[in-house]
Amino acid sequence: MNSLELRKLLLGSTLLIGSAFWATAPAYAQETAEEEAETVETTPPVVEEADDDTEVIVTGSRLKKTTFNSITPLQVIDTDVANEEGLFNPVEILQSSSAAGGQQIDSTFQGFVLDNGPGSETVDLRGLGADRTLVLLNGRRVSPAGVEGAPAQVSINLIPRTMVDQYDLLLDGASSVYGSDAVAGVLNVVLKNDFDGLELQAEADTPETGQGQDYTIGARYGVNADRGFIGGAVEYTYQDPWTTNDRDFLAGCETYREITESGEIRTVAIQDQYVGEQLGLTVPTSECRPTRLTQRFIAGSFGSIYYQPEINNTGIAGFSESTLFGVPIDGNGDGVRDVNFFEFSPNGQQDDVRQLVNEQNQISVMAIGEYTLEGEMNVTPYFEALYTARDITAISQQPQLFPFVSGNNPFNPCNTLAGGVDCNQAYNDVLANPTYLANFENYYTNPDLSGTDNCFGLANFGPGVCNPFNFGLGLAPAAQTTARPVVGVQGDRNVTEVELRQTHLVAGIRGDLPMMNFGDFKDWSFDLSAVHSYADGSSARSGIRGDRLNFALGNSQGGAPIGNAPCDVAANPGLTADVINGCVPVNLFAASLYQTANGGTFASQAEADYLFDSRDFDTHTALTTVDFAIQGDIFTLPGGDASLLVGAQWRKDHLNSQPDAVASDGLFFGFFSDEGGAGSRTTKEVYGEAFIPLGLGTTGFREFNVELAGRLTDDEFYGTNETYSAKAGYRPIDSLLLRGTYGTSFKAPNLRQLFLSGQTGFGTLTDPCAVPDAAYNALTMTYDASQDLRSQVTLDNCTAAGVDPRSFLAGQFSAYSVEINSGGALDLNPETSKSYTLGFSFDQPFTDAFDLEFGATYYNIDIEQTIIEPTAGFIIGDCYSGQANLGSAFCSRITRDFNDVNNPGVIDLVDSSFINRANEIAKGVDYNMRFNKDDVAMFGTNVDFFGRLQANNNHSRKTIDIDDAGLIDEEELKKGFAFPKWRGNATVGFSVDRWSAAWTTRYQTEVTIDEEFVPDFGAGTTCLGVALGDVDCRPVFSADDYWLHSVSATYEGDDWNILVGVSNVLDTDPPLVDPSQVFSVVNVPIGAGYDLNGREYFVRLRKNF
Repeated sequence: MNSLELRKLLLGSTLLIGSAFWATAPAYAQETAEEEAETVETTPPVVEEADDDTEVIVTGSRLKKTTFNSITPLQVIDTDVANEEGLFNPVEILQSSSAAGGQQIDSTFQGFVLDNGPGSETVDLRGLGADRTLVLLNGRRVSPAGVEGAPAQVSINLIPRTMVDQYDLLLDGASSVYGSDAVAGVLNVVLKNDFDGLELQAEADTPETGQGQDYTIGARYGVNADRGFIGGAVEYTYQDPWTTNDRDFLAGCETYREITESGEIRTVAIQDQYVGEQLGLTVPTSECRPTRLTQRFIAGSFGSIYYQPEINNTGIAGFSESTLFGVPIDGNGDGVRDVNFFEFSPNGQQDDVRQLVNEQNQISVMAIGEYTLEGEMNVTPYFEALYTARDITAISQQPQLFPFVSGNNPFNPCNTLAGGVDCNQAYNDVLANPTYLANFENYYTNPDLSGTDNCFGLANFGPGVCNPFNFGLGLAPAAQTTARPVVGVQGDRNVTEVELRQTHLVAGIRGDLPMMNFGDFKDWSFDLSAVHSYADGSSARSGIRGDRLNFALGNSQGGAPIGNAPCDVAANPGLTADVINGCVPVNLFAASLYQTANGGTFASQAEADYLFDSRDFDTHTALTTVDFAIQGDIFTLPGGDASLLVGAQWRKDHLNSQPDAVASDGLFFGFFSDEGGAGSRTTKEVYGEAFIPLGLGTTGFREFNVELAGRLTDDEFYGTNETYSAKAGYRPIDSLLLRGTYGTSFKAPNLRQLFLSGQTGFGTLTDPCAVPDAAYNALTMTYDASQDLRSQVTLDNCTAAGVDPRSFLAGQFSAYSVEINSGGALDLNPETSKSYTLGFSFDQPFTDAFDLEFGATYYNIDIEQTIIEPTAGFIIGDCYSGQANLGSAFCSRITRDFNDVNNPGVIDLVDSSFINRANEIAKGVDYNMRFNKDDVAMFGTNVDFFGRLQANNNHSRKTIDIDDAGLIDEEELKKGFAFPKWRGNATVGFSVDRWSAAWTTRYQTEVTIDEEFVPDFGAGTTCLGVALGDVDCRPVFSADDYWLHSVSATYEGDDWNILVGVSNVLDTDPPLVDPSQVFSVVNVPIGAGYDLNGREYFVRLRKNF
């Protein structure tokens, strides 16, 4: 039997198994002793608490389960238990689960470009991506929420805190039960619905140092009657913003972080200092990395010259050069390099402004109710409604502003016709400075630096001959020279206001079908429901418009310095009134822009009023679902009643994300364009489930339950797809359950992957065709093939692409800004997966002195044809370093501009749109344990002890890519950051009368980067290497085992209770890494499971009326 036949058989058997067994079951049942089967109420599809053992009815299987008796791998996170650890925020609760894996997107990612846009937070199970985790609310799908682009994921930060009863995590592929997206698992958020009367709740947490105090207040009111229930709840949550200066381990600045072979950690760069020592100069140093330098401009052959009026070694309007041709400049001859880079870097200077966690205000309102009508059908109309409004203000780091300014611009300090200076002559004067000439000669006649004994064989070599002019480095006079200022402007593109509004409406009717009951064919019921879930998001960001800046500078609209007069309407006939009106000439060399690395201001308010605009976005997402299902028992076996469920679902997903012109046309300077997205998709499905209890109730065959499920999906775009699953649970004795599951799942391309209209941004990419610095001597202007480590394939591919890899960009930067485009595609195929689990649970039967349950589940998920959005770096690397003759399919995604005025052949555009490409594999073992020992006599009273454990052992998290030539590239993520080999949590505690206490420990093992990318020990930034008499070192790319502890105590009054505690009791800091190797903020990895709050105190108070 082939796999297609097997799939059809399982799908068909799910729907027809009832009739097949029903015909034979009565006779078989008569031959066995009559046994009353346990009747389980399976009211679909609401998930609700069933008893004190945390049994739940999980939508999809409709069977009561706990972590220890469920065939499907299931973890239940009770909010009260999570509160004992100091976890109140749904984002923290879910992302700290042992089942969560990979980089988790939380509020520390504000300022980065995210798939769901600013302000969205998601959960990723198994490290397979948030879009492969299906999120349900009370067992039903909920719409994505976000703003900008094309959001396609549920924002879990919109989940209310005090209204949630528990979080159910189904940890295997479940598309046969839930449909698309349930590949890595399912998160079901179960709201409270059992309250009667009025209940008030308040909770708060505050860190021991700095800002970050969060609090929530909530109220719930419900009325229970004989035939119905109605209730409502309201909640307000405030998240306090905090900056990196609010945490000791983040305060200061981002540093280098390298380790020597002896284990010494070094953070201070010394390469420049070594050069200075060789020349008898002092070079300023600091732990802070000199990144994103501002207060400078670039002109002619100068590198960057920095605003330094107290020294002014160039004679250009108070600016100084730091280094030319590797030789530090000491223009005033005081023995100290004139420019201190660290004074011009915002690193460490913006930490009291730039937020790591943003401010959030959220209001949630919920209503829920049902009423059962009289009659034997017990017809019960029901409804649910949840509305959440969240407002976010995010302040990120200050970006740079770096346009070209034409040589004839009246404000250009290199314009001699407007009172400026000849910058070429100023450059010659710097080269001719006696101190510089002496240092130049010492530098290039010192083999320990970059020289040779005879200054590269310079003719007539002797004292004073080794100077820059003898290498032809002097420049001819120029009355006007184009300049490029690099500044930061306060309020430019770094403040975002976001509003998210989500509404989730459910209406339905359920009841019994007594007319279908006859014999063992009984307990039939139906459920018809409709869900309309939608979200509206808006964002506003203030910033400088590039088109207006170009007009005010006299540049072309592409930014080229073409020399037009500022605000010249006649020279720009195609400009709109939006650009022309209000234009004033802009002085980008005003002293007010150069006073601090924190960002300056324009010389006049008129300049700011003209240049600044708002980038606005409105995004609407919606999901409408209609579902009908009937279920009931179809025959009786010795093991119980066999049941069958069949149903159908109609679903429509909708997206309408509309930017203003500033966003869609990318009008902000240096900011990506975003055309949003619009589209909808309709899905029709039929599904079925069957439960067959084959056990005999005897030793050795106590239980043997089989669950079958199948789903047939008709998608508007890719057609029909079927999924199926088969699960079995075998209990030879009451205390041991053996279980296994196998199933197929799929993920249809989401609306982002289908309808993203286009996002265009700019990224700094390294061009493999550019001559490497090591292979080019800037002094002699020659190429040295012996120092070129590029492969012959790369060299040949560059030549085939039309650029000479032996001269292209020689002596220039090989990394430059490139436009990157991404967008949706309607020709994508759905991802498909196969998964299986094997596990057991054991409830010790040996003694009544204590209860001990233990379970373990091995999982294996293999996803094929995963939809990826390849990075621009990957595309370029695969094209030029992979196959010969530009054979990679990715080469067609690279466009070079051979008409570029300065550097013909530079990469102009990279297309990183979605494609089906790689495979994703996740393997591991989940462990669960629960312990209880009651009534232990101690200190004259009885004490109850308890313990809980959840852990995950990550066996493999692998990405497999097969290129067009069939070559396989595997990347093992296990043990990498956010993919520890082990992670988990354990709680021990006790209760005495009205008091209880708990101690929780969270743990994750050491992590490191992929061995393929581990750098060798050698000369680094903070060490010179053994060859120069120092030690070897390399960046810190790993982190040790990580432990967190929390403690709490609870007191239960008659109608009130209070919980107090301390999280991160030992005030454990997160690890520090080198940012060149690990994604981090101020050396701290983010989204990788590390606590960024430090020791924190928390309290929760409840009162019932």
